[in-house]
Amino acid sequence: MKSQLSDQSRTTIELIRAMNSLVKFLRFTGEDYTMFESRGLPTLDTDIWFEEGKFYHSFYEKPQNGNRVLQKDTALPVSTLRASLMQEVVRRATNCSLDLPKYELKKVLDEFSQKLVSNGHANASARVTIVQGITKFLDIVRLSKLPEDHKHFRPLHLSKEYKREDRQIEKIMNKMTYEGNSKNSGRVWKSQLTGKWRGERPSQLKVKDMKYTTVMMVPNTVNGVLFKLLCRSEPKWAKTTGYQVRMCESSGTQLSKLFKVPDSRRKCHRENCVVCKSVKGKGKSKFTQMNVVYEAKCELCMNQFEEERRNWNIHR
Repeated sequence: MKSQLSDQSRTTIELIRAMNSLVKFLRFTGEDYTMFESRGLPTLDTDIWFEEGKFYHSFYEKPQNGNRVLQKDTALPVSTLRASLMQEVVRRATNCSLDLPKYELKKVLDEFSQKLVSNGHANASARVTIVQGITKFLDIVRLSKLPEDHKHFRPLHLSKEYKREDRQIEKIMNKMTYEGNSKNSGRVWKSQLTGKWRGERPSQLKVKDMKYTTVMMVPNTVNGVLFKLLCRSEPKWAKTTGYQVRMCESSGTQLSKLFKVPDSRRKCHRENCVVCKSVKGKGKSKFTQMNVVYEAKCELCMNQFEEERRNWNIHR
């Protein structure tokens, strides 16, 4: 049986045997590229292989991972949703070698595009997300090729220790002034996009020679309608008041807060019960009996289900 194994598998077995012989209380395991269909060695979210005297790496995702990304109807603000999906494109592209064949990178992006469409995003929106992510990635590559003493130099693979204090100070200053850092970072990736690839028009236009003075939290509405209306009207108000307000859309309501839970003064025996925590006040729940299965139902979903069932019975 051992003679039928490849040279790589036999080497892995012998190395594991040697390491296990060092101490009795440690046992090691090993992997080689013959154990995987990709013929590479996956490590976390990166697949590494050796070909023609050179190492290559590409984005790797476990086969058992679900076909899920941030959904279109999530409770996140629209701007946060777009930024998160675009950053996911950058992450996948960054995990690929710069000299990797284009068809390998195209395969990685096609899989992510399919996930976007499967989770409710329109085809046009998915294309814009992919294009913006690749454009931002190319700008990061451009900054990584600058001289290290350049003020806009940024490593392609940024470690958490790289200019850690400077980045923390910059982050705090941006929060204090309500200003972005696009002018100081040297990133011009969005200026390279034209037409529809720029995405939606910026919701809030900045008044010339006027800084943001404060911030206003806007409640979350369907498709951010209230947020967009306030952003379009605020520049007109700024010219009258003499100062500009930065509009920020808050997140939506959590599903756990839509659950209907009966009130009671008795305390639930579960310390991390999500349903009990969603009820206003402490300890107001009837989840007290042991060995009983409880079910929490969303009132909005149940009302919609009952209405659809009545309509179905009528047509039947």
